[in-house]
Amino acid sequence: MTPSPWRRRSGLVSSRTAHAGRALGFLDGAQVVALVESDPDAPYAVAVTVAVDAQERVAVLDEGGAEIVPGPLLGDLAQALAEECRADVAFGDVVAEAGDDAGRPTDRAGSAGNAVAAEEIPAVEIPAVEAPDDDPFDPEIDVEIGRVPDRSVVLTSATASGLESLATATDTRLTAMPFRDGHLVLIEDGPVLTELEWHQEHLPVVALEQGDVFPSVTVIDAPGRAHLFTWDAHLEAVPAEPAAAGVVHPFIDAELGTGALVRALMRAVPAAEPAGIRAALEGPSDQGPRELASALGLPDLAGAFLAQEAPASDLVGAHVYEPVGVAESLRRAVTGAAEGVFEGVFNGEYHLPGRPSRSWTTPVIAGAELALGALAVQRAGRSGRNGGSATAGERALGLTGALLLVDAVVNVTVVTLPWLRRSFPREPGER
Repeated sequence: MTPSPWRRRSGLVSSRTAHAGRALGFLDGAQVVALVESDPDAPYAVAVTVAVDAQERVAVLDEGGAEIVPGPLLGDLAQALAEECRADVAFGDVVAEAGDDAGRPTDRAGSAGNAVAAEEIPAVEIPAVEAPDDDPFDPEIDVEIGRVPDRSVVLTSATASGLESLATATDTRLTAMPFRDGHLVLIEDGPVLTELEWHQEHLPVVALEQGDVFPSVTVIDAPGRAHLFTWDAHLEAVPAEPAAAGVVHPFIDAELGTGALVRALMRAVPAAEPAGIRAALEGPSDQGPRELASALGLPDLAGAFLAQEAPASDLVGAHVYEPVGVAESLRRAVTGAAEGVFEGVFNGEYHLPGRPSRSWTTPVIAGAELALGALAVQRAGRSGRNGGSATAGERALGLTGALLLVDAVVNVTVVTLPWLRRSFPREPGER
């Protein structure tokens, strides 16, 4: 099968007013082939998914309406959307802002490329409604809380150490068991997983998230590249003209929509059932996540867990991974570094040039570093002990403390090395 010349690019149009909704009409008028995801309860942002070729040119419908062809550069489209919607637009590293002509993206050759001019598309006037402020009684807050997942089921290729780093990143307890070539992970009351920075050690990842509303599935096969599908979201395909449906709809399904997601899930879970996956994605949201878990070949407990019918503790053969706090991370770093330095010095691998081994200054310096390092580490872990997250300043302070402690250990080793070598002489031929 010939590889497709197109790849998905997902972006977000966000505005302080309700003008984000103009994106749909703009893309339709410009004949850009796209999926636009919106939510009536959150009119200040819409998600846009387009297809681009190797030169970052966006797929558009040709003038005759019979073929999908390369059109404007993604950067130019982003800038035109920003101007039309009076919004910030971001497609990964391609970012545009309204009125920022100086920062207008260009192609790799430095030219403006095939620009899509916002003024060429008839604008649909939408009343400018200011975004809600931070009023604690604003109902928007309840909507946002409802979108946070109560339960998450994750398939990942991560090892045990990778799961520990994942628990630390999510700042919540994970229940995991070995599954196929990786692990099956259950998470209760965790963060929105699509907001995490996933690393290569975790990939590929399939994440099912279930909350009061907007259950979703996400496939991440490379850092920074995800395919997110939300059952309750409102999706519209453009161009919307009926005469082009025979060309546009199959392309969108294969490159942007359900067909593309089925392929991504099959790459991550080759043993899955493609027909069952599609049926689950096209079915109702109240059963979709559970049916998808079954189509992916997950244990029945995974679906029951998502539906809040079973606790994570029922997962047979599971292990619980706890977040690693700042203090524990520093302790491990210091311990590992100290052990390496001690072993290297004792075996004669490190000669430590310039360090006096018989001077009173060395133990004095070591004592001062030990005291200062311990104080810095203690201060760095203050937020963690109070149930919060470490600030950037605390993390920097903790790193400084760790370095001081490591250097203190090195100085102590230098001072004690002659005694250690006399007390534990090497046998002949021993390294």
